[in-house]
Amino acid sequence: MVVLTDDDRDEHIKQYDLPNSFVKTIHNPCMFENTSNYCFSNKTFLALGRLTQQKGFSMLLESWALVEKQLPDWNLIIAGSGELEESLLTQKNNLGLTQVSFPGHIKDVERLYRNASAYVLSSVYEGFPMVILEAQSYALPVIAYDCKTGPKDLVLDNVNGFLVANGDTEKLAQAMIEFAHDEERANNMSIEALKSLDRFNIEIIIDQWEALFKEILAN
Repeated sequence: MVVLTDDDRDEHIKQYDLPNSFVKTIHNPCMFENTSNYCFSNKTFLALGRLTQQKGFSMLLESWALVEKQLPDWNLIIAGSGELEESLLTQKNNLGLTQVSFPGHIKDVERLYRNASAYVLSSVYEGFPMVILEAQSYALPVIAYDCKTGPKDLVLDNVNGFLVANGDTEKLAQAMIEFAHDEERANNMSIEALKSLDRFNIEIIIDQWEALFKEILAN
């Protein structure tokens, strides 16, 4: 059995009482072109995705209400469309937020990535969040909830971003504020974001699959 994340592997072994050797983790490869054109001074946090419950944008707005008080010169962009658009806009207005925008579905996501300082993932759950790999391919540090599953496989806390306790809106806000106050660390995280993509190189992933096939055939 091949799964995408270590959390998936542990869960399958436990739930179905499988031998450790029977379940393998092989990640998806990163198919995005890498770029090192990073600019912290854009002072923008970016989040992308369908405006659904899964993506946790309501929690992100709660966090941003705390961030905006501390960082009045920073912005949050939540790009995407979906059934929660109206309720999220209402929540934004009820919280009195002025530094957050909802541009809707954007085809030119490259422009958004290039103009961002960090990517924020507030999802309630994921599978293997390719959006993190895409953000890292633009040299963006990632601030993510440690939700099931995937973020911990991609984000090394305080190395290429921050990993925050799942659903803790105050911790998420604290991580964004801390990030914004340390440009040197942000630049180092940007460098590490690109480096972290090396282990998702398609040739490495192919080698892992080939090694698995050879192991199966040998047995």
